[in-house]
Amino acid sequence: MSWTSLLEDKKFTIITGDGKEYTPKWEGAVKRINFNNSKYEYPDVEGTFVYRTEKTGDSYVLNIIFDGDNCIEIGSEFEESARDKNHWTLIHPFYGTVIIQPTDIDIDNTGLNVWRAVINATETLSSSRKKLDFNTVDEIKQAKEELKEASVQAITPSATVENPDFSEDINNLEVAYGKIIKTQQEFEKFKKEVGKTKGKLSNFASDVTGSLRLVNNIIDYPSLLEQSLAERFNTIKDQYNNLASKFTSKSSQADKEKFQFMAVNHISNLAYISIVQPPISEDNDGEYKLSDEFETRNDIYNKIIEINEAHSNYMLKIEELTSGGFIPDFESLRLLSLVVSVTNRNLENQIFGLKKEFTYILTEDTNAVLLTNELYELDKDDTNLDKFININNIGLNEVFNIRKGTKIKYYA
Repeated sequence: MSWTSLLEDKKFTIITGDGKEYTPKWEGAVKRINFNNSKYEYPDVEGTFVYRTEKTGDSYVLNIIFDGDNCIEIGSEFEESARDKNHWTLIHPFYGTVIIQPTDIDIDNTGLNVWRAVINATETLSSSRKKLDFNTVDEIKQAKEELKEASVQAITPSATVENPDFSEDINNLEVAYGKIIKTQQEFEKFKKEVGKTKGKLSNFASDVTGSLRLVNNIIDYPSLLEQSLAERFNTIKDQYNNLASKFTSKSSQADKEKFQFMAVNHISNLAYISIVQPPISEDNDGEYKLSDEFETRNDIYNKIIEINEAHSNYMLKIEELTSGGFIPDFESLRLLSLVVSVTNRNLENQIFGLKKEFTYILTEDTNAVLLTNELYELDKDDTNLDKFININNIGLNEVFNIRKGTKIKYYA
């Protein structure tokens, strides 16, 4: 279709957040395509490693014009509509229908008989909750498995590089993971896996690849457990932090390789368990769903922040280790970034379907029963009452007497 046909077929239209429709004259058609990317530079490596992941929202520069006797009136009406916080729908002859949010608007009233505005806008996700995308969840699973194998291949024992020693690390994982296992049957199964791994490590040099794969299975073990996401996540995060504290630029080549191997798998595990919920077994790959522990938007925001902080801390640690001549495995870096970015994308897609957190200050004395009925409605099992008490950390003495001036939190 020719460009003239496109102009005839679709009329430039902006539907603002308040639902009003505007069809101004327009000029220019600037669109910028943006990508998520990270750049890594290392003191002893020439050049820059650039890792690009998924495309972000496209950016648009919209030049619009209202003219005629009532142009100021229409422009003022448009300006008022722009104050509505809901997203806009842009119907563009060249770019089709796009959901956007304006980030800034420059209004020019210097000309006579004409009202002009330059609008910078970015394509946005709609506010309807999306289900987990099975393609991208399968993508994180595949990337995680590829990362496990890449981290194994990055260990390079040789005549000049000593074999890494994992005995203390396995003992630490045995203690930490053993504490969160709730059933005797699961505990015995875990101990059997640990024993198998220790036996293999006792003769590490004869089968380096096989030994490392068993170590990886132990690192991954929390993903198999049905304990709460919070308990498993915090345990893995603690293990990573303890690991990172033991290595510096002066550590040996073998120790730096060991840190890289264990760290990338710990962090990918943090991402993975945030999306894939147990039980996982030989006959069950786990359930691709959002954890029930994500009740509000803040819960997801905080989890994304925790995952990204762990990833950023790892990259800073790797940068520290390179100052001693260590060259990281770029395939492991690439795959870890992929796991993290896919996880973030899936978690972000869930945000708008969850409740927001609100707070207010009591203006008079009251009690938990009345507040629960006001905010959630009472139910026969007192589920909402228990939820309200837990959310606000209300003690026994406060249940029937919550004083004026108390800050109350609720989800809606």
